[in-house]
Amino acid sequence: MTTAPQIDLRDGSGTAQSLVFTTNQSFATLTGSVDTNAVDIQVSIDGADFSSDSSLVELSGVDFTIPNPASYPDGLPLSFGQNSILIRSIDIVGSVSPTSSATITRVAAVDGQDVDIPTGIKLRRRRDSVDILVAKPPPLTITAIPGIEFRGFNFYASSEPGATSGSFKINAAPVTEDSTVFEEDVQEATSNTVDFDTVDGATTLHARVTQEDNFGNELDLVSDILVPVFAISSGGRFYQQFSEAVRTEYIFFRHSRGGGIGSANSDQWVDIGDVEPLYYTVTAVFFDTSLNTEFETPHSQEVLGKPLVLDTAIRDLPGRTQLQVVVNFVDAIQRVNEEIALIPGSTSRDVSIDPFASEAERIWFILDFIHRSQSFLTLLQIDDPNGDSFSDAVATSSYKQAVKAALGFTTDLATQQLIDTQFEKLAGNFHKSRLAGRPSSGQVVFYSTDRPAQDVTVPSGTVVSTGSDEDLGVARFVVGGTFLMPAADADAFYNFDTQRYEIIVDIVAEDPGINGNRPAGTIVNVQTSIGGFLVINTEATVFGTDRETNTELALRAELGFSVDTGTEGGYAVTSAEQIGIVKAKIVKSGDPLMMRDYDDVRGKHIGGKVDIWVQGLKERTVSETFAFTFERAQDIRCQIIDISTLTFRVLDSRVTTDTPIVEILDNPSQGLGVRNATQGQDYDLT
Repeated sequence: MTTAPQIDLRDGSGTAQSLVFTTNQSFATLTGSVDTNAVDIQVSIDGADFSSDSSLVELSGVDFTIPNPASYPDGLPLSFGQNSILIRSIDIVGSVSPTSSATITRVAAVDGQDVDIPTGIKLRRRRDSVDILVAKPPPLTITAIPGIEFRGFNFYASSEPGATSGSFKINAAPVTEDSTVFEEDVQEATSNTVDFDTVDGATTLHARVTQEDNFGNELDLVSDILVPVFAISSGGRFYQQFSEAVRTEYIFFRHSRGGGIGSANSDQWVDIGDVEPLYYTVTAVFFDTSLNTEFETPHSQEVLGKPLVLDTAIRDLPGRTQLQVVVNFVDAIQRVNEEIALIPGSTSRDVSIDPFASEAERIWFILDFIHRSQSFLTLLQIDDPNGDSFSDAVATSSYKQAVKAALGFTTDLATQQLIDTQFEKLAGNFHKSRLAGRPSSGQVVFYSTDRPAQDVTVPSGTVVSTGSDEDLGVARFVVGGTFLMPAADADAFYNFDTQRYEIIVDIVAEDPGINGNRPAGTIVNVQTSIGGFLVINTEATVFGTDRETNTELALRAELGFSVDTGTEGGYAVTSAEQIGIVKAKIVKSGDPLMMRDYDDVRGKHIGGKVDIWVQGLKERTVSETFAFTFERAQDIRCQIIDISTLTFRVLDSRVTTDTPIVEILDNPSQGLGVRNATQGQDYDLT
């Protein structure tokens, strides 16, 4: 038979089969656990029959919640006086467990319920949500009342100010999650000045500051300063000032009107738009262990807040076609004189209306292009609508073709140059100009199948090149850095896979552009002979680019909004400007990837760190040599197991299968070796 359900105690100290407590709250939620073989929970409220009501119980694995938060987000309604809840579980064979009980007495007020009404309420607006921050209860206030334990905060929201009856709890359970936000305030507490005369023979002034308890016991040394007193000094003035640092930490709850994990009553805000504010209050929940009473404080001061509404839709001017202009023109004329002939082919239509409508359509389109040219977002919709970071060909873009026709250009090149110029003008507003192309980079291998008889040096600036190509021509590369193969250490450069002596060097193309991106095996020429060594690139050269594309220029210019180098955008701008960096990732406080700011003592992230991860143009292999360290031990005693085979058993706890003897040092003059303690003679270890 399954065991009785276990109910979580209100102070969080454990579980029990019977729970009894008093509260001033209107609702209560019970949680607990059952056996793994339990498949159902039955509940009886205030003497009613036991029932398996899914609205009253949520069973998830072995954990249960009464009532089901989906049906009763505020909890189980409590009547004034005693409320009785009986709980039992049913196992897979239908056996019924012993009954567990919760007796909750609701009272109108609790002595001390006004302790620590939440203060320091702050709101931080976010996209689609708000963060409500509330100062943690001061520890001195809590400990001043023995047995009072803080259990968390409840957060309430209302669509009307001061609507205590229309205020809904928006958190499913009391909130204790710490915020990364804190405030520190330094306040001067005391200060004084002491004048003194130098005593004959005094050479040093000793100032010592300690922390003590109520009984004068020293708990901590804060400062211990020695100041030399010169013989010519007749006295001095000692000035002391004590400033008290007050740190305020916050607990926060993120409220999204659409609901989410840990939220409640989200259905109350369905008809209220994000542009309409909500009125928030906070209460604190405490548990008095001495009286077995849980109580909720009165509501805090009301604060007003709403999410940030970010409209990312791009607004364009409404289009005006030639037909719309004609229709409007005709309507305007006919309102004055209905007898004028305005049908297609009429003189008025052919001479006045149609030519004007055609020119008006062209001018309206030019106006639309000028309007779109005021923003990178709309310009990119024209130049790179598919988002591949490259400008679409004029011949394949209907909008670019329309620009070409409206402005009377005769070539696609002129049209694209106009669009490029618009990007450059916009970027110029942020003091950014288009970057030239980037040279490709990679590595080549200087090799020889013969062992070199003398040192081989590949000087910095050595030029290597590809063979002739009908389409791409010859690409030249420059060696970056000087590389040396000492003849004495040539064996260290031998590659057993290729069976040759190799020097691997870094190269960069002489000219920027994608022409330097060449496949493996194409760089085979060296301008100056290197000790008879040949050359080849075993990997393709990469990262060569032509001049900066419009998309890249727009992205870099947009980062120019962050003029402060200490911001996330400022770090991104600085990283983007560095030669050789392809991508950069800024990991700041609060980012899931940030781990360096975790304080093991406080058990939380404390901020104050920024990491910048970059992807460069080339990889660099760094080899480091570490010296192994061993523990050296002397005077280890051994027991002779077999004298004929010189088998010994070590009698020392430091020697185990995980920490064996690696080597026996043999230097009898220094007392190192193996000695027969009985005969006083050393063993020959050679």
